[in-house]
Amino acid sequence: MYINRRFVLLLALCLIFLAGVLSGCVPGKTAVLPDPDQSVSAPTQQATPEESAAPAATPTPAASTPEADPESALPDVFPMEFGFSSGAGAWGTSITLRQDGTFQGQYSDSEMGDSGKDYPHGTVYRCDFSGRFDEIQKIDECTYSMTLSELAIEGAVGDEEIRDQIRYVTQNPYGFESGKTFLLYTPSVPLEGLSEDFLSWWPDNWLRDEQGLTELGRYGIYNQETGYGFFSSPLDTDTADEA
Repeated sequence: MYINRRFVLLLALCLIFLAGVLSGCVPGKTAVLPDPDQSVSAPTQQATPEESAAPAATPTPAASTPEADPESALPDVFPMEFGFSSGAGAWGTSITLRQDGTFQGQYSDSEMGDSGKDYPHGTVYRCDFSGRFDEIQKIDECTYSMTLSELAIEGAVGDEEIRDQIRYVTQNPYGFESGKTFLLYTPSVPLEGLSEDFLSWWPDNWLRDEQGLTELGRYGIYNQETGYGFFSSPLDTDTADEA
């Protein structure tokens, strides 16, 4: 039988090509298969400059400082006028007390019999002064404690001046010449338990039994070391709300 050589050659080439396809190889190339026992590591990714830079440290918030308590103060009905006198005679000390504890005052005592050739109309012992109460604390609903921390007078004790035939002599303010610890009473403070020395200066003391009074009825300042009492006028307490 006659077989075409060209056909045979073509058939051989086809078989060789088919064998290469089935073996996964291209003629003239050797396929390298991965070793199943060898692990393949992921490619290393190069960090960008931004990523390689150390992260900025987050600042630690500073500990907050607790707010200071508000400065202690007297009731908000202040400023208020107070007077210290016996109710008789020509002497008296008055002050204007503010809510922050500062005050201004005046003391005056007229002695018409204390006269001389150059001052036939007598002598006035007086003092203009100012000061401050500190360490103000509310003890209860009716009482505040406070300490006299500053007291200043105009001029010097003993200074004299003659005007209009009257001699004026600078003196210490009566009621503040000694003593540091004071109490402030509100009008509703019960009379029971209050110092009798303090109440002896109370303008309404003579009505206590007659009208059966049980409360002070006024604002009062008590000098604990001397027993002196300063009192507001009825007008101050009638028009003011209590603390």
